[in-house]
Amino acid sequence: MKRLLSTIAGAAVLTLALAACTAGGADRAGGSAGTEVRTLSYANPGDGNHNKVETIWADKVAELSDGTLKIEFQNDYAEGDTHREATIAKDVREGVIDLGPVRARAFSELGYNGFDPLLTPFVVDSLALQERVLADPMVAEMVKGLAEIGLTGLGALPIPIAHFVGNRRLAAPADFEGQRFGIVPSAMGEATLESLGAIVTVGAPNDGESMRGFDGVLATAEAVWGLPLVDEYTHVTANAPVWQGPTVPVARPELLESLTELQRDALTGAAAQVLSQSTQVLKDSQEDSMRGVCASGMVLDTVTEQELAALTTAVEPVSESVRTDARGALWSARLEELKGTAALPAPPLSCPPADDPAADAAGGIPNGTYTRTVTLEDIDRYDLDPALKKCFAGYPFELVFDDGSLTMLGIDGFGCVDTSPEHFTYTTLDGRIRISKGFAILADYTYADGELRFDNITFEGCSDCATNAGNGKPSGYAVSFGTVPTPWVRTD
Repeated sequence: MKRLLSTIAGAAVLTLALAACTAGGADRAGGSAGTEVRTLSYANPGDGNHNKVETIWADKVAELSDGTLKIEFQNDYAEGDTHREATIAKDVREGVIDLGPVRARAFSELGYNGFDPLLTPFVVDSLALQERVLADPMVAEMVKGLAEIGLTGLGALPIPIAHFVGNRRLAAPADFEGQRFGIVPSAMGEATLESLGAIVTVGAPNDGESMRGFDGVLATAEAVWGLPLVDEYTHVTANAPVWQGPTVPVARPELLESLTELQRDALTGAAAQVLSQSTQVLKDSQEDSMRGVCASGMVLDTVTEQELAALTTAVEPVSESVRTDARGALWSARLEELKGTAALPAPPLSCPPADDPAADAAGGIPNGTYTRTVTLEDIDRYDLDPALKKCFAGYPFELVFDDGSLTMLGIDGFGCVDTSPEHFTYTTLDGRIRISKGFAILADYTYADGELRFDNITFEGCSDCATNAGNGKPSGYAVSFGTVPTPWVRTD
């Protein structure tokens, strides 16, 4: 469904060139009159629902540059490429695109192993510790080392923490023996799982479909709920996570040289300034996702101290591999020091407290199945994106509300075939609803006599949920949930 709606929304292929605006008065990125505005293309490997953290970072870059830098996301970049992260790095280095995000796990494929200490199994085990680590000068030195492979790192952005997900308890080394795991390219990730006895298949980046059909995968709570992997797997290991390193936005040195000092400082300084805010966003997103994971009935397995000790022993050859030179040994020791000085042990994944059923003064939305159809006439009458006529018009979309879990069933706007269910969590309060799945949909709602309506819909962390970027007309989730006044009608 995510693929469907981002396609319907018409996520634009954004300009790869640097654009300038020197007209008098206020410019289109908020800069002052007469100031050159540079638009930098950014290789977004996802669809329009790109990472909230990277959106926060891009906004901070614009702010710190006094509006003279604008970052535009080129969605679905290198889609289907098994080595997408390495491809983005190479394309940035060769000037195919201006900027791009690369996970630390991918840099060894390009010949730089400086981030490997961060990927030591079972060391960085919480969002709080990740924040502490990324704020340490050690990570700035790792980022600086990218000059060895012809790239300039622009800082380190936090990411969700990954966990073992499968169809059995995955806690002791014996649980992994012979299990078929699918992971994205990562030399450290492969070595970790193989040292536990798993059989590893390297596939395309996490897009839902590529994470199915295995005995187990490494996935975040957001992926388990949002992709949704709850339809494929039954167990999540609540502790003993495997951090896959930060996201490092990269640029080619020549691009940095072409910018003003203010613009360079904005690009290289924004990540540190949004670290705390980004970490809080990830915490909130994880809690939203766990609400859905727990409601789905998935089992949360806790690794005992003895089992964690056995896992750590099993992967010791991998941990030792990053301490083979003085730099790796120094940084590994610093990581252990940071972990040892953490105020509290890392909390395992857990189920959030149940919402107070009396919290919604408007009475909430009754559980059940709701259907709604947008017609061809509606598309013309309300001046919607004409691309919706191909498959969207006339299709009976369904929403299933179930005590904080929301499932949408729809159609692939590109292939005109039914899609797998799309899962969200939701909360309501005083006639407002927040629907979450990596990004958030916020709206007013009314329910009366079996009819549900949404109004004043806004989005957090989604660049093309409301309109087709190519023509500016209403599309995507905005039309799916509302825009047309036709109500959702409860059928059970």
